[in-house]
Amino acid sequence: LRLGGDTPDDDMSRRRLVFYTRLGFAEPPYSITHPSYSPTGQAHPLDRLSYPHVIGDNDLDLYTGYLHDRILKQ
Repeated sequence: LRLGGDTPDDDMSRRRLVFYTRLGFAEPPYSITHPSYSPTGQAHPLDRLSYPHVIGDNDLDLYTGYLHDRILKQ
């Protein structure tokens, strides 16, 4: 399972989304809010792409837990 993505709010982001979907990455029907890496930063919307299939709620919960516990240490 691979995750990645950003919110396609400009031309380059939309082109990137088309590129990755052509490669077989799946776009889930929901978006998440990605926390800031900095204590003073702001959270931002983030669309997730997964490979080779759309991730379910359980996978998203595991990813979010890993992000908070290991990467952000919150």
